Amino acid sequence: MQTVSMIGPKGLNDIFRRVECDVINRTGTVLALGDLVAFDMTRGDAASTNISTALENVVVPATANLNFPMAIVSDLLDGEGADDSKVRVVIQGDVQARVAASLSAGDLLMASNGLDSLVLLAAQAVPAAARGQLLEDSDGASITNKRILFNGLGALAVSNIGETP
Repeated sequence: MQTVSMIGPKGLNDIFRRVECDVINRTGTVLALGDLVAFDMTRGDAASTNISTALENVVVPATANLNFPMAIVSDLLDGEGADDSKVRVVIQGDVQARVAASLSAGDLLMASNGLDSLVLLAAQAVPAAARGQLLEDSDGASITNKRILFNGLGALAVSNIGETP
């Protein structure tokens, strides 16, 4: 039997502490609060000349970088999200993020090529592709900012903890 214990009054918040940092927008567009961005680990932008600068720059999620660290824009700072300006992003934690329409609380979310929002984890995708979990229903017919539990460093922990094999 597998078990897990959570220490502290906050439960999951003790595990998923909110982690933020400031980065440079290299998407070529103006960012908005809740946008999904990817760290430029493939160094596709001319400003990402080495691994250090790749970790300072964020780009549009694309097929080449879907398995690399990602983040959600949480503050536009003084540059108002403009291209080549500094923005604050959440790498991990409870955050308002752009998500696809008509989803339900508890749905697992994943990044998709060319989108600045998270979508429902595809049936053919492995659970390891999950980047977030929706904490409230996403109603309506358009993409909106909704509260999610996000892990941009890798997959959201999905396991059989607590179950008997």
